[in-house]
Amino acid sequence: MVEKINVFEIPELVNLLDNEENESNGIDAMNLFVNSGKIVNWKCPNGHTFKEKVGVIYKRKHKCFYCTGRLIWSGENDLQKLHPDLAKEFDVEKNGITPDKVSPRDTKPYWWTCEKKHPSFQRSITHRVNRESECPYCAGRLPIPNENDLATLFPDIAKEFDKEKNGISPSEVLAFTYRPYWWTCPKGHSYRRKVALRTKFHKPNDCPKCAKASCTSFPEQAIFYYAKKCFPDAINRYKDPFENGMELDIYIPSYRMGIEYDGIAYHNDEEQHDRERRKYAACRELGIRLVRIKESEDSWIDTADELFYTKKRMKDEEITAFLSFMFSKLFALSMHTFDCKDKRESYLNHFLGFPTDFNIKRDRPEILEYLVDVDNSFGALYPELASMWDEDENKDVTPFMFTPGSNYPAIWKCPKCGDTWNAPIAGIVSRKPNCCRTCSMKNNGVTLRKRNIAKYGSLAERSELLLKQWDNEENGDLSPYKIPLNYKYKVAWKCDVCGYKWSSSPNSRVRTKEEGISGCPHCAGRVAMPGVDDFETLHKDLAKEWDKERNKGVLPSQIKPYSNKKYYWICPKCKKSYPAFPGNRIGGSGCPDCARIKVGIANSKLVGQFDEAGTLINTYQGLHEAARAMQCVPNSIFQAVKYNRKSKGYYWRYI
Repeated sequence: MVEKINVFEIPELVNLLDNEENESNGIDAMNLFVNSGKIVNWKCPNGHTFKEKVGVIYKRKHKCFYCTGRLIWSGENDLQKLHPDLAKEFDVEKNGITPDKVSPRDTKPYWWTCEKKHPSFQRSITHRVNRESECPYCAGRLPIPNENDLATLFPDIAKEFDKEKNGISPSEVLAFTYRPYWWTCPKGHSYRRKVALRTKFHKPNDCPKCAKASCTSFPEQAIFYYAKKCFPDAINRYKDPFENGMELDIYIPSYRMGIEYDGIAYHNDEEQHDRERRKYAACRELGIRLVRIKESEDSWIDTADELFYTKKRMKDEEITAFLSFMFSKLFALSMHTFDCKDKRESYLNHFLGFPTDFNIKRDRPEILEYLVDVDNSFGALYPELASMWDEDENKDVTPFMFTPGSNYPAIWKCPKCGDTWNAPIAGIVSRKPNCCRTCSMKNNGVTLRKRNIAKYGSLAERSELLLKQWDNEENGDLSPYKIPLNYKYKVAWKCDVCGYKWSSSPNSRVRTKEEGISGCPHCAGRVAMPGVDDFETLHKDLAKEWDKERNKGVLPSQIKPYSNKKYYWICPKCKKSYPAFPGNRIGGSGCPDCARIKVGIANSKLVGQFDEAGTLINTYQGLHEAARAMQCVPNSIFQAVKYNRKSKGYYWRYI
């Protein structure tokens, strides 16, 4: 059976009971138990009155609901009283309640409005109080119509936004959000893509199906470039003989030869295997000899007459070597396909006229002209960024030879300072700079500084102490009225009390609100002032033993006499360098090697044992022998000799 505990056995509960109200309501407090479900009246020492079950108050550890914030006492623990700044943003019209009627601990979502009159937004009071969250429109997490939405900033991309599938319009979407949405390309293909991946690189058409249909690669165009030099009738992306939409990457009509380049990205599954078999069957029906170049060494030997294998990513030298091998192999194999002697001779003449000096590095600019559509090139889509293209350093390569997403490491020239730097084209498109990084940092620093001063005030306006300690002579044209309090670069200061000069950033001097602003380091005892209380001024003799080489630029005039850091000293006798604390040097310590020699000499001297009358009792060969005889430590005998005092009841002296 559970033991019943009366309320009067718990002093904390007795102090909370409102006896007057309970008596007027006919409630007998003597018959109340701590686990009771009866509702009674309570009154805390602060005068708060409320009704609640006895068991609930007992489980809540005898705490007042108003004092803990569980209930609202207007004018004392409400949102208006505790957080007046947040109460100003409380949307009274939409919420239907005033901020003095809600608790700062309320987890229910309420409507809020910011100072900039952005649309109302919902947040719980605890979320705004504990996380100090700001307006999501000001923070850039929600779109502002006609300002930072997709339809306003990128109308050409917004045209492909699928309103039906997404359920919203492009004016309700942030222009640089990473949330995926549905799109419909001009050809009717529906696909899903993150908004930022399209707007960051400004891709008006990012349809994967269209990209797959028009995909081509640099090695493929390099093959076509050299094939075109030998066979003027070579055709790129040939479709005429096929009725089902198929095409050949390269086709040479005069020799009925087709060449396919299969990248591993689009030719690595069973569906592509079936497609390649069907294309090979169609070529055989049309009498076309099919040659395949594959980036993966698979076993799809039933897809072409000849197969060549290559790596996925090749350097210029590797592509050059592969092309030389492939064309020589094709020449040898194709010579046997002609029955007529005239055809063989004509074919041979074509290959004899083919250039044998394959050089991808030299011919890259001309090959790139086949690769990129000028209308969709980087130079056409981003003329302002392309104006920074360094024509001298990039030589024959132009911005019209690359797509905006290319990783080609081009050389750029700053229009402001003239400096050059290397960066991939995709990186330039992503950042959209108008100058080099150095100029950009300078411009951003000045702009950010002005913005901070306008928002928070200047250093001179925020701190009287920093204004007093500002060193006008050393800082020159830099004014405390033109920099913010959180300025991160070092400036010169001069103490208005002791005159000490030092340099530090204002940002490093600003601490927490409780600690305030840090003062002069000399007045705080952290550093020494040269010529006043530094080590060299107070201890000139010891400063002469300072080891300048091993102390690495630190001078004795820059340290305090009792610094807690070890420094190196040069012994005037043995000329050896040794480490020691400045305070220990002041206390009398010196070179440890010389000290050991002194101890050795002292230990070798004869030590005499004398009584109080001065009579010699015994002699010992050194301090150690005397200490062993007296059963004490050698230092005890040494101190007795040095200061002429007793040790073990006797006087001791060197003889």
